[in-house]
Amino acid sequence: MKPHRFSLKGAEWLKSINLIGVVAGILMIVLPFAGPWWRLTVGTEAVDVAFSPFNINMTALGQPIESTLARYICFGVALTVIIAGIFVLLASILPKRWWSNRLIRFGATKVLWMVVMLLVLITLMALVVNKFIVAKTPELEEFSMPYISGSTTSTLHVGDATITLPIAVSLAWPFVLAIITAAFGLAARIYHRRFVKPLKPSKG
Repeated sequence: MKPHRFSLKGAEWLKSINLIGVVAGILMIVLPFAGPWWRLTVGTEAVDVAFSPFNINMTALGQPIESTLARYICFGVALTVIIAGIFVLLASILPKRWWSNRLIRFGATKVLWMVVMLLVLITLMALVVNKFIVAKTPELEEFSMPYISGSTTSTLHVGDATITLPIAVSLAWPFVLAIITAAFGLAARIYHRRFVKPLKPSKG
């Protein structure tokens, strides 16, 4: 009987929390440490860019390119997501507290907006390169940059020389994790409404 009683208590406890939000909060805390979301490589070792909102690694001809400002910005973004994940986790474990809904609204969709912004950013970058820079630069007439993900081989004409450059753009597995995290965050915010008590109309 005791194990049965314990399982009933466990089931009741699970019903009293936002389980989707618990998963979302844990994923948000883990996500900044997962690695780059998007990668760009030009040539064999000419240019290599590994990017996520939490870290940027760039090398040109095998030499690292660093920016203190970019590092601090990425650190701030990572810290914000970790704090938001902790808020979502706390709000989901104690969903009936008065501050719970505020914490969920603050943190649940942070990663969703990052995913959307990354896709918009890399699409615009490819669009600007292909439609504007290449169009106005004769040497880059046969240059083409893939959109979001893919690979091409482009030709550059420099004087009498012709340079062939393989270009590869890819989304890494941490980006898939980011999409999963964003989906859980959005679902947690929607599901959390069941714990919010509707305000009673004031008596006139």
